[in-house]
Amino acid sequence: MVSVFVSVASNYQTQVNIGSAIGLIGDQFGELRISNAYRNQSINAGEADYVNLVVGFDTEWVAEDVVKRLKAIERDVGRCLKSKQLQQITIDLDLIIYGDYRGVVDDHQIPAPNISSQSYILGPLAELAGTKVDSHSGVCYQNLWHHFDKSRHPLEKIQLNLR
Repeated sequence: MVSVFVSVASNYQTQVNIGSAIGLIGDQFGELRISNAYRNQSINAGEADYVNLVVGFDTEWVAEDVVKRLKAIERDVGRCLKSKQLQQITIDLDLIIYGDYRGVVDDHQIPAPNISSQSYILGPLAELAGTKVDSHSGVCYQNLWHHFDKSRHPLEKIQLNLR
């Protein structure tokens, strides 16, 4: 079994879309570890605030199959990638860690290189995998989060009803 972590984000009908995605991820992969949810401003001007969290689970699926299943869940929840306009994101599911694997899966670097620079990924990940060492910096996620400049991109903890 491999421990997997997925970044979950939405800025449109967040309660419904994140709830649906979490349910489908659980259906596909089994028992989930779910971080707190956080609201934060978009880094793109003009977009609505995002809600972000991280989901962890163990799987026997290879990384490519995990990504394929996550993309299928995005489509099932209503994600449309036809438009380059990023104003409304129903759901965005990104594989950020796949065990100790380092490499490229579906054109994405794993582990995600922006983990330690994005509060909306690092904060929730530190809750679930605080003692895991970031392969880019050699520092555990809990320490990275402790020293992160949270004023750069603040997170507001919110309550979502996910199950």
